[in-house]
Amino acid sequence: MFTYNLLDEGWLPVTRGSGPPSRVSLQECLAEAHLLGDIYHDSPLVVMGVYRLLLAAVRRIFPVTTPKEWELLFKTGKFDKIKLDGYFEKWRDRFNLFDDKYPFWQVQLHPAGENTLSVNKLVLNRAAGNNPVYFDHSNDFNPDPLKPADAALQLIAFQSFSPGGGKSPTINFKHSPCTAPLITLLTGSSLFSTLVMNTLINPEIPDNGDDAPVWENPSSMQAEDETRLWGYSDYLTLSSRLIHLIPEKIEGEVVVTKIQNAQGRGLPEEIQEPFSAFRIDKEKGKMQIKIRPEKQLWRDYNTLITVTDSDNVRPPLNLKQAALLEEKGILQEKNYSVLCVGIATDKAKILLWRADKLPLPLHLISDPDFVNLTGSALKFAEDKSKQLWRFTTNVVREMLSYEGDKAEKNAVKKQQSSLSAESLFWSDLELPFKQFILRCAEDPSSEETAFEEWKETCGRSYMRCREIIENSVVGSPRGPKALAKAYN
Repeated sequence: MFTYNLLDEGWLPVTRGSGPPSRVSLQECLAEAHLLGDIYHDSPLVVMGVYRLLLAAVRRIFPVTTPKEWELLFKTGKFDKIKLDGYFEKWRDRFNLFDDKYPFWQVQLHPAGENTLSVNKLVLNRAAGNNPVYFDHSNDFNPDPLKPADAALQLIAFQSFSPGGGKSPTINFKHSPCTAPLITLLTGSSLFSTLVMNTLINPEIPDNGDDAPVWENPSSMQAEDETRLWGYSDYLTLSSRLIHLIPEKIEGEVVVTKIQNAQGRGLPEEIQEPFSAFRIDKEKGKMQIKIRPEKQLWRDYNTLITVTDSDNVRPPLNLKQAALLEEKGILQEKNYSVLCVGIATDKAKILLWRADKLPLPLHLISDPDFVNLTGSALKFAEDKSKQLWRFTTNVVREMLSYEGDKAEKNAVKKQQSSLSAESLFWSDLELPFKQFILRCAEDPSSEETAFEEWKETCGRSYMRCREIIENSVVGSPRGPKALAKAYN
């Protein structure tokens, strides 16, 4: 029998001060959360999945249902070790990754029978089955074994972000809870601050009285309870997949090389992700805000930091709650960040993910003047981008036109894309935009000056990108004529 208990083993990757990342157990992670920084991993899906696991544990051990209870928890500055030890001692056997009866977040008797898959399937950035080879060159015939610590991390991400589509041994696969929406997470100066700031007083997910995280409720792993939800703790640890990790010993080391996988439980249609913003359509109702492969997340800053309900948008509940607590004077720390994570999918494939950490001045995000200012800053950049797009299009169209014949539209688009002018323009502006936000946060009286400097930065980036286009064509026979027409 193999054993790997997540309460004892060092598996969670964390930062501590200015030192390198290290791995701690789940119990140590919460007991020392006030001394730790961030969850650290190459995959943002793992990072967000781990945060949600920790939030489920915090909610169970330190429940808050009122602003006063939340404030008391926040002002303690650290999690009560006695409560942590008592809780984890009660449920210790449920955190064994390879337990014979209750393996953590898995089923022991799998509906797939004896059929197994490569462990590559568990890692969402590896090529396995229908997954495209965008991030990794592993494949089903060359599995890369996972150590138990890494298998646990990937299991958490897999339960949270697996895309729907395709057949499973039970029913067709459906999206996991975090697959479709763009997820936001407030991050503070310590892991304790981050977890409490995202502990919701009212998650707006009904509690039927039997709510519990997956390790307390093994029956929640049953596929036949396809669309039933017990409450918010159940939601955060939803068994969206029936998984079974198969360990073996290779050269004296325990590793996971195979898994079993089937569709688990889906969500009721009315359940909305609390950490995501939604656009409200008069006909379609609430529509999830998703990432767009062609657009960086910071360009939607105003939508992502929305904290007030309107006819058009429902804000993320964690940001909305934080803004209300700040207005009441409960929060002393003003400058937080917001981690945004999302994936783009096509059928059963993950095409790409995006993750970005954006500055979040809580004392300003409810201020209409600040919201209008950031909106104007983004609009100015968008206008410059359109100006660059028109210039590039005119140059390329003229370069590809011969003897009065118009250039073929797809050829223009392809050539324009190869120049990468717009991509360069926006990548140039990402850091300056974050600096613009931070400057406004530190000194609101400097907003006008900061805005003028932002416009100058956009102008310089535009000219730099235009010069790159000019230099790329000026030496060709049709280059000077194409540039002359583009200038007019």
